[in-house]
Amino acid sequence: MKLESITLKNFQAHAALTVQFAPGVTTIKGPTDAGKSAVLRALRWVCLNDPVGADFIRKGAKRVVVALQLSGAPGPWLITRVKSRDGHTNLYTLGSKEFKAFGQGVPPDIAAALALTDINFQSQHDSPFWFADTAGEVSRKLNSVIDLSIIDTTLAAIASEVRRAQERKSLTEERLKEAQAQLEQLAPQRERVEQFKTLKAQQLKLDETHKAHSGLEAVLERIRANEAQPLAAQAEDGVALLAAMLAARRAQRTHEVLQGIIEEAKQLQDVRHPPDLSPVMRTHSDWVLARDHADSLARLVEVTAKKQSGVKALRESAQQAEDKFHQQLKGKACPLCKQIITVPGLS
Repeated sequence: MKLESITLKNFQAHAALTVQFAPGVTTIKGPTDAGKSAVLRALRWVCLNDPVGADFIRKGAKRVVVALQLSGAPGPWLITRVKSRDGHTNLYTLGSKEFKAFGQGVPPDIAAALALTDINFQSQHDSPFWFADTAGEVSRKLNSVIDLSIIDTTLAAIASEVRRAQERKSLTEERLKEAQAQLEQLAPQRERVEQFKTLKAQQLKLDETHKAHSGLEAVLERIRANEAQPLAAQAEDGVALLAAMLAARRAQRTHEVLQGIIEEAKQLQDVRHPPDLSPVMRTHSDWVLARDHADSLARLVEVTAKKQSGVKALRESAQQAEDKFHQQLKGKACPLCKQIITVPGLS
């Protein structure tokens, strides 16, 4: 909680006064007997119920009122202290709550909200803070502020935990030494275990080798058995086997074709009045014949054209040979009839 302001009504020299506290340090200044100490005394009266009595009520007033404005969680709160001169009214208010007949102290709710004790107050005439107190008094006041018993309890718990940790450490070190000694004793056994693992791996490899060797021997036996048969017999067996395979393949195809025909026949059996296809069949036969004749005629035409080209080439070649022959024999005697050869049209 944070103290925001204090308001005094009829407290000593102040008929009405409000002091706003700064975020840091607040300084109240003024001439002597202006009421500077009265502000601190009013704050102490609300927080500690001190001073007692009614002498601080302003002369001529019937009652005194001091209000403290607090901020911060779980506030904000307004704490008011009211007291009449005749003593009939003496109460605190915290918000809408009133506290009466609280005796010499401060109501617990008010004290909890303020969280202030006499250690928080010091007047100008008090001895230096804690320097004039005995060591025991300082320890008592310090303990009331920070609860030194918690520190003692914490230190004791830490020391106890340290002792237990040291004991566990010693026990662990002893166990570690024992384990190391046992490991040293088991060193030969570990070597034997490693040797056993190596032998086991070699045994597996040997088993695989034996298995492969057996398979190889079986293959060699089959090869030797095949070599004992004549090569001609083996060739005949192969040819027969191939012929049988081809025959089986042809039979299978024939079976598939027949199976298709049977399926089509089954479908045609369900037709009550099949159509007359004889004209179509005759037309198809005529078309096939016409197509064959056309193909034959086309082949004949192609052959005739090729032969005509050959005859023309032969005629030209014969004519050239004849011209060349006449040219060579012009004016010479014929070897057969011994007459002079003349070529008509040649000079």
